[in-house]
Amino acid sequence: MWTLEDDHLHQLLCNGQDLNLLPVAEYQANAKNRREDYFEILRFWKTTHLEGILIVEGIFPWIGTGTSDP
Repeated sequence: MWTLEDDHLHQLLCNGQDLNLLPVAEYQANAKNRREDYFEILRFWKTTHLEGILIVEGIFPWIGTGTSDP
């Protein structure tokens, strides 16, 4: 799971009824200077050897804001 707010990637582990979020060390966030930099997680996910389902969380308010920047 990746969230816009903290720009970290976490792995969700299910062990019976216990859920644990562990940081994924392979993802290192870069400085965000442009709007498209926030989608760096998608470039990372496309090229990583990691497997699973990527949940991108918290971007709806950000992409829903009005802007003239394409």
